[in-house]
Amino acid sequence: MSIVGLGLLDFVDDKLLFVLMSFVWKFLCGVGAGINSTSSFAIISTHFKEEREKYIGYMENASGLGLLLGPTVGSLLYKFGGYMLPFFAMCNNTIDALLMNSDL
Repeated sequence: MSIVGLGLLDFVDDKLLFVLMSFVWKFLCGVGAGINSTSSFAIISTHFKEEREKYIGYMENASGLGLLLGPTVGSLLYKFGGYMLPFFAMCNNTIDALLMNSDL
């Protein structure tokens, strides 16, 4: 949920604190992305041994589409909802994905 921290930076008035907290939150986002990527490849390699390459290709394809479409969707959300909307929309998507993949 470090993406919410980036969204909440809108409330920081001090420029130096804003820059420092931006680095901290982006560092945390990067650590989370690295953990997610590594564990996803490990899970795919373990559970789909016969078709590992196919599913890793699917994962790389989804990642590429996210990198391609993410800035466009984010800029549209920013245009219509302001600074915090892209961050909270992403947080909402994350919570939805967690709920869909849990046993709740």
